[in-house]
Amino acid sequence: MGENLNLAQILVGIAALTAEEDIKVVLTAVKEQKKKIKAEKKKKRTNRKLTEAEKDALAQDNSQAMILKNEEVFDYRLVLDKDIDAAKKWFNAPKPSADNTRVDYAKAYQKWRVWNVKKCRGYKGNAIMEKATGQSASSSSTRDESESDDDDDDDDAGAAAVAALVEALEVK
Repeated sequence: MGENLNLAQILVGIAALTAEEDIKVVLTAVKEQKKKIKAEKKKKRTNRKLTEAEKDALAQDNSQAMILKNEEVFDYRLVLDKDIDAAKKWFNAPKPSADNTRVDYAKAYQKWRVWNVKKCRGYKGNAIMEKATGQSASSSSTRDESESDDDDDDDDAGAAAVAALVEALEVK
């Protein structure tokens, strides 16, 4: 959130610049700041290793209670009959371990990805609709591979805004 405020302040400063050299200096400073922020985020993340018991639990798909809760919120009518059981088991399930040292973990992770990650080859989550809106659940509840991808999207949007502003200033 604070990064967007900083970006807004930077954009205001860039808009006031007229010399091409000044704009290049600011762009370089912005890129360096983004690198520092990403490095700090990586340092803050402490990935605790999951125990075998935790990995086993995550590889078990949705609980019956979660399946019932999902059925209240989501409509599975567009899911193929042959896929309905898998959809109920894996859509909105907790993310399993991506540990490839055991076949059952790798299989569970792949099944989870098919129903929850848009970027996954063979993604099927778009057939599940939200009952409240009638729209595909993939627009609101699916995830990317990791939470850091969301941060990268914000950075990419900020970089695009800076580039567009610089291009507009160069036209002047």
